[in-house]
Amino acid sequence: MIIPALDVLQNQIVRLYQGKYDTAQFYPYELGARLQE
Repeated sequence: MIIPALDVLQNQIVRLYQGKYDTAQFYPYELGARLQE
C-alpha cells in the first residue's frame, strides 16, 4: 500500500510542478502553437 500512496503523492507533485511552470513559461508557446493550428 505504500507504493500506490507514493505514486499518488508523486502525481500530485508533478501536476503542481507542471501547472506552475506551464502557466509561467510555456503558456505563450502553447498559445502560439494553438493559434497556428
